[in-house]
Amino acid sequence: MKRFLFLLLSLSLGLNAGLLYVRYMERPHAGPMPGAPDHQRFNRPPPPAGVMIEQQLAVKTRHLGLDSAQQKAIRIIMEKHLPAMAESREKSRKANRRMVKLYADDPFDKVEFQRLMREASQARSKADFLSALILAEEASVLTIEQRSLFAETAPMAQGEGHRPPPPPRGRH
Repeated sequence: MKRFLFLLLSLSLGLNAGLLYVRYMERPHAGPMPGAPDHQRFNRPPPPAGVMIEQQLAVKTRHLGLDSAQQKAIRIIMEKHLPAMAESREKSRKANRRMVKLYADDPFDKVEFQRLMREASQARSKADFLSALILAEEASVLTIEQRSLFAETAPMAQGEGHRPPPPPRGRH
């Protein structure tokens, strides 16, 4: 009986390992962790600032029902801050790409890696600050109803890759 159990467990382990191997070989960019970021999307440069402004303004207009005066005011706010925010995000992406390359080097340069980490972190921090500044200035243009509606989509986390959190799971 023990041999049969051992054989069954070995067979199960082998089949599971084989299925995992086949699954991840079909999608090599996904890496070994299903939740890992897609590096193709992660490294893709953002659209030019003018395109970003038009896209964000169109989404906000559709979602919030902005009138023409609100659209004009929000466009001015975005034109004022969005280029610097995009530049900071790109600086962070570049530092991240250099960190990935550096991490695979032999010998590993810990000092340079930490410098790049600080550079990426500072750039992300500046981009986050500018994003908050844009939202704060837009708040004066929006009605309370529009701000409430916009808050439902988590505007403080509307950066790339944002997804609303999943609903909490109950016990089954």
